[in-house]
Amino acid sequence: MPEDKLKEKFSLIPKEVDVLITHAPPFSICDKDIYGSNLGEKPLLEVVKKIKFKYHIFGHIHQGYGKKVVGKKTYLNVSLVNDLYYMVNKPVVIEL
Repeated sequence: MPEDKLKEKFSLIPKEVDVLITHAPPFSICDKDIYGSNLGEKPLLEVVKKIKFKYHIFGHIHQGYGKKVVGKKTYLNVSLVNDLYYMVNKPVVIEL
């Protein structure tokens, strides 16, 4: 999807949520492929910097599985499969 359309869609995200769930990660957060390239969404990164949340949960970039904490915000790439769609990662459980 073109960046201008992504910006439009991401602008609809409320300014304060407990849990934000998106398909793709924001750019540079748990989004690297096997070559070390960042594949996340730049417009989403702009938005998540401005909003308040406890958890941002996403997947899409299979190699990005993991957790990153920035201040009080926790980012979770919960992709369970690798590029061959073999289940290689454990499910993630969070408590609210």
